[in-house]
Order: sequence, then structure tokens, then C-alpha cells
Amino acid sequence: MRRIVTILGAVLFIVFTANAQEAKTVTGEGSAKIVKGDTKSAKESALTLAMRNAVEQVGSEIISETVVEDFELVKDEIISRARGYIHEYKILEEGKRGDEYYVKISAVVSAKEVKDDATFIYKKMDKPRVIVMLTEMEGGSSNQSKIAENTLSEYLMTKELSILDAESVKAKIGADSIRLAAEGDVQSAKKIGALSGAEVIITGTVRAGAPESVKGVLYSSRGYASIRVMNGETGEIYAFSTVEENGVDGSADGSVMKAIKNASTKVAHDIFSKMLKKWNEFVLNGRNIEVLISGVNFGELKELKTLIGGLEGVKEVIQRNYESPSVIFDVRFIGKSERLAELLTATGFKGKKFNVTSIQPNKIVLKIGR
Repeated sequence: MRRIVTILGAVLFIVFTANAQEAKTVTGEGSAKIVKGDTKSAKESALTLAMRNAVEQVGSEIISETVVEDFELVKDEIISRARGYIHEYKILEEGKRGDEYYVKISAVVSAKEVKDDATFIYKKMDKPRVIVMLTEMEGGSSNQSKIAENTLSEYLMTKELSILDAESVKAKIGADSIRLAAEGDVQSAKKIGALSGAEVIITGTVRAGAPESVKGVLYSSRGYASIRVMNGETGEIYAFSTVEENGVDGSADGSVMKAIKNASTKVAHDIFSKMLKKWNEFVLNGRNIEVLISGVNFGELKELKTLIGGLEGVKEVIQRNYESPSVIFDVRFIGKSERLAELLTATGFKGKKFNVTSIQPNKIVLKIGR
């Protein structure tokens, strides 16, 4: 009997310890303006803000344990659910402070639930297709740029981004366009996007300094990386980062390789969240898709524009030009071009079908037929 009690006690201790590790007790604060003497509403608002503050602290602390890495990427959705993560709380301090009501609480927050939800939210985020194309700085080598490309690609794949094969399209794009894109040329970036199908282009230059002997035993080299992240459809620059890092190894070549890898890893961390934030802003606000439709009479243009404007996800339709029997519309659409093409083909026009002849990330070509 005593043995059973001992085992039961051990099990309860393990469960209690596990639960304690999954929950964190933090202090949260919130203030809300008192409007027209309504203290009760101000107190409720201040309490909600204090709970959000508590959950945000836990989220920021544990986010490194998830694939997300940057809490800002999922922060809005997490703190909007703040009450659901708080198992219990007590008010430590409250009262009027000028024209505001202040609340300070001690809250027990479920770190596990925050972590699980942060990971889930990240996984369902719309993530772009990415291509990494680097070139060497003056004094660098193609081998160094290849090491950097691989390092960046491997890191981004751990973040569940879709990385396209750069080698298969480099010949079509050309070394000059890759170099110009690395310098920030918009047209070259758009060319890379169009030929590769990439929605985000990571380009730039890398170089390692000459290795130096350290006490005749080790070698040290300095790695440099200057990276741009560009929208493959518009050429817009999402992020820019320049870093330097040392590499130390027992051989001269090894120190150069480590310097490039260390600089590439550091720059990957720096650009990752910036890139994804900008991409999701782009997705949220809609992208411009050129829609070329043939088989249209001039008298049908207004009706056709109205039909496209009424489709789900379409924010704006602008007619660019008409040359019988074809018209070009610029459509700002929340979603990908494939989805817009699906909506058009499912809808039809005046009893006729839209036949899709070409789909690119930022362009759809259709023909109206029976």
C-alpha cells in the first residue's frame, strides 16, 4: 500500500512539474481612457490590455522555441486571443490616474498554448516562392557566392519557405541581370521573377577577406554579405541588410568558408522576418495582376469590367487599353493569379467561357469563346 502511495505521489509530482513548466506567471499592465465618466468600461478595457500585455511577454519569451522565431509575425492574432491563454489572474493594483483607469495584474499564462498557436498561425500564413541568386563582390569568387546561396537557402527552408532551384534558370536569366538585380535594378529583378516563377528574390553580393594567420596555429578571415530582398513581380525592395562576420579554422581555406557561412547565417536571420512581414502586407492589400482578354467587342468593355470587379477578392479594376478584339485590365486581387483565373473560368461572360491560355505570377491571358 505504501508503495502505491509513493508511486502515485511521484506521478502527481511529475504532472505538477510539467504543468508548472507549461505555465508562466507574469505581471501585466494596462490603461484606458475614461470617457464621459464611464469608469466601469474603462476598467474592463484596461484589464483586457493588461491581459494582452501579459500574453505578449510570454509570447516574446518562448517564441525562439518555435519555427516562427519572430513574435511580431504572429503577435496580432495571438494577443487578440489573450483571455484564452490566461488560466487565472489577480489584480495587484487598480485605480484612476488622471483621465485614465489603470490596472496591474499577476497572470498565469499557458506558454504551451501560446507556443502551439503561434506555430499553427505561422504554418497557415501565405508564404512566397523564393529564389536565392547571389554574385561575388570584387575580390570574391563564384565558390563563395555558391556557399552563401546554399547557407541562405538551407536556413529559409527550416522556416518552411518554398525555395526554387536557382541553377536551372541562371543560364536563361544571364549573369548581367543577376549582377544588376544585386545592385537594385528593378527591371532585372522582374526578369528573374518572370523567368523563375519566384515571388520573392533574394540577391546581393558576398566576399571573404584574405585569411590571416593567428599565432601560427589558426587562420582568421572576415566575411561580408550585402543582401537585398525584392518582390519578383514589382521589383519593390522588401529588405536590405549588410553584415560582417569572422571565420576561424585550422586551415586558410576553412577560415574563408566559415567566414562566408557565418556572414550568410547572420544576414539570413536579419532578412527573414522583414521579408515575411512585407510579403504578407502585400498579400493582405492585394497584388496587381495584368489580365489580357481577347474576343471582346468595344461595347462589352464596361460590362466585362463590372463582372471582373464583382469577383471575390478583387479590390480594383483599371482598363489600360483596348485594341480590337483584345483588352488589358490591371486587377488588384487578394490572392494568386491562379485563383483569379479559376474565378473567371467558373463565372464566364454572357453565356461564353473564359479559356485560359497562359498564367504567370502577375499576368493572365484569356480568350472568350464558346
